[in-house]
Amino acid sequence: MAELTKEGKEHIEKVDKNIASFKVQNRDLDGDVITNIFAKGDEYVIYSIKRDGEENETLRFYIETYDKSDPEKLIENFSMIRENLVDFRSILHMSKDRKDAMQRATHAIVTAIKGNIEESKQIFNTIITSIKEDYHERHIFKGIYLGSYILITSILALFGFIIYFFRATTFVSNNIEGLTLLIIGVAGVVGGFISVSTKLELLNFEPHTPKWQIGLHSFERASYSFVLGIIGYLLVKNGLLFAFLNENSSMYGYLLAGAMAGVSERLIPDKLVELESKS
Repeated sequence: MAELTKEGKEHIEKVDKNIASFKVQNRDLDGDVITNIFAKGDEYVIYSIKRDGEENETLRFYIETYDKSDPEKLIENFSMIRENLVDFRSILHMSKDRKDAMQRATHAIVTAIKGNIEESKQIFNTIITSIKEDYHERHIFKGIYLGSYILITSILALFGFIIYFFRATTFVSNNIEGLTLLIIGVAGVVGGFISVSTKLELLNFEPHTPKWQIGLHSFERASYSFVLGIIGYLLVKNGLLFAFLNENSSMYGYLLAGAMAGVSERLIPDKLVELESKS
């Protein structure tokens, strides 16, 4: 092994200094804040950064060899999986767990740097396939959940319209209190549908969850909204919530109260806890 020149020693010291500077919360050589270090070797670092104004982290890598001629072909090996890395980055937004996906991609990159190019490409292909399949499955689950809720809401809303249409009949007149609670409950379910629709992206289901369980979860949420709507109505009627809606005793006001109770999952429970603490 040839003796290192002064220039060679200075270069090695520079590489060591640069690699050592990569620490969480430090800035990388481009000035971006480092959020995670996934892998670090003598001549490379794989890490993530998050720029101001950006929602998600970005996977980054840094390679600087001791010998500028790169006898171990670290840079060349990396360049051979660059296309796979581009493909990975293009679908990273689909991943439910970006950090886990980046950690798996790091394993693939390190595998390539060490010279196992084909194995690295296989790892990337597996990661990309699993992310796409999981993304597709999650959207199917959300579609089933929302579709089930729409079906339940439609059936109950239709039932409410039928009651309203036959409001002048003796049956409705003799059972007005119970039917009023039913209609208010339907308003709560409609409010719950608004809440579910706006929070659909936040829903998470375990992979391979049976579709009937997703439908059951949807029915459970609709039932919860139904009960919240009724309780909200009773609280309004007794002047304990939204007292201004009770001033004119308007049915539309009560429907609004039921819908608001269904939209908010915490409004009614928090109010009940407040009342319980005062008792």
